[in-house]
Amino acid sequence: MAAWSGWPITLFLLIPVGTAVYGRVRDSSSVHPINPARDGQRVLTCCSAAHLAELQQHYRRRPFVNEELWAMKIDRAMRQHSHRLTNEQLIRETGLNLIQLEASATWRYRRHYDIPKSAGEQ
Repeated sequence: MAAWSGWPITLFLLIPVGTAVYGRVRDSSSVHPINPARDGQRVLTCCSAAHLAELQQHYRRRPFVNEELWAMKIDRAMRQHSHRLTNEQLIRETGLNLIQLEASATWRYRRHYDIPKSAGEQ
């Protein structure tokens, strides 16, 4: 049994060694713990090509939401510090701009309180 230990979980794979099938999909809820170049990509480990295809189809149907990705980038930056970060520090740490910081905060607020977008919003 192979084990992968990474933030925030440890995953035990019940796939015989040498038989796993791997793929990568776009996923706005996924950020890499240390490599921002891999943000928005989720690595999949599957027991068969058919299962990989099923998961890839699932992620194709899931919308890629930029504001969600930005919120995840902010979360990663906050986890790396023991104190609150200013907007200027968040901009430097995440590579986002102030408009993106505000959009991610609005997205998170609306999602938490289940508030729909108003007419005309994208």
